[in-house]
Amino acid sequence: MLQLHLHVISTDFCSDTLRSKTHYNAFTTRFLITPEEVLQVLDERGSFYLTPQEIYDYRECKHLPLRCNQCNMAHTSMLMLKFHLQMHLQERIATAQRRALKE
Repeated sequence: MLQLHLHVISTDFCSDTLRSKTHYNAFTTRFLITPEEVLQVLDERGSFYLTPQEIYDYRECKHLPLRCNQCNMAHTSMLMLKFHLQMHLQERIATAQRRALKE
């Protein structure tokens, strides 16, 4: 029996362990199957499995161009994408700090 596992991930993707395009795309494209999609497959099929076409489609997702998961901006390298993601994170931190000061 194959086992499923669940990832709980933040959406900032600012992590030293996230190093490759394939790894990033595994969490930011349709390759990542949501819990809702798993439940839908279970309801429709009675067990969770992917068809050969679904497996092919999901594997192809890992090779898509790099895109920011927050603004959809395209990037040519992980280095540039990570710099860009860090800027988003800094903006969110600054916004949260401004809100906290107002309260």
